[in-house]
Amino acid sequence: MTKISLQWLDISDVEWQVGHLFEHLVIRCFFEELKKTEHEPELAGWIDGEAFEDRVFLDAGFYDVKIHGLFLSYLNSLPVFSLDEIKKELLVMECEDYVKINISDQNKLHHELEKLSHRQWNTVIANPPTSRDAPPILTVKRDKKAFRDLSIIVHSSGLTDNEQKLFLRFRTIFTDMLNVYMRENIKSIYIHGYSATALRDHDMAYMSQITLPRGGATLPMLRSLLDGWLHKIDFDQLMPGIRVHFEAYKNNDLLQRIAIDYYRDTGITTTTEEIASLATYENITSLCSKIKIYIRDSSATDKEQIL
Repeated sequence: MTKISLQWLDISDVEWQVGHLFEHLVIRCFFEELKKTEHEPELAGWIDGEAFEDRVFLDAGFYDVKIHGLFLSYLNSLPVFSLDEIKKELLVMECEDYVKINISDQNKLHHELEKLSHRQWNTVIANPPTSRDAPPILTVKRDKKAFRDLSIIVHSSGLTDNEQKLFLRFRTIFTDMLNVYMRENIKSIYIHGYSATALRDHDMAYMSQITLPRGGATLPMLRSLLDGWLHKIDFDQLMPGIRVHFEAYKNNDLLQRIAIDYYRDTGITTTTEEIASLATYENITSLCSKIKIYIRDSSATDKEQIL
């Protein structure tokens, strides 16, 4: 079953940008910790974070209850974040908000992050400050022209009826694997939302958007990177985690209504149980052999399709 966890942290005594950075670090470093276990980070589930003025929220879901336990233990014993980890996440935040971020006081930044790391989750702090008039630790300057938006199209052609049904859910796994690979191999990147799945004849596709700094990786470099990854996916290694994913997907009663979304987007009538039954090694490898990844500069029309 899918194990859901909602956690929040009181950040009312730190500046918002520091709280936002803390959110990024907690999420990224958990998946780094998972690499030290027998679990595949790209198949673990999700952690979505959002930072408000006074709170950081983490909405997490894991397909294996063991990973959920690891997550809770991790939150209660957070590591000390290194300067290298901090700088990597600041680059991601720059792409997310189209800004340039500078650390004005490195020692104070480490102090504030360590303070948050030792704080109890889901608890309001005593005596919150009445104002935040201190000079900012992270200074921010908006510079949208320094970044470029790119659209990634995942397209599969010549699919059988069963492969079309399988694609409806396998896109979630495929996207998670692709996102992990891009984050590990592109120094500075932010991944936005995704479009609905489109079906035309026997072809299916969906699109996502990423933001990169200008002057970084070129389109030919990115195309080569993504094409190389696509052809070296090791499904022998990944199938145990994929089976866990589909078992959790099949047994999640709340997901049964997703069949309505599938029909709305593609006209395909199916169920989560049927899709899970199609998730065999043979079907998955056949489906992936028909997938191609395209990348281009985002148009206004592209951006309108991102959910």
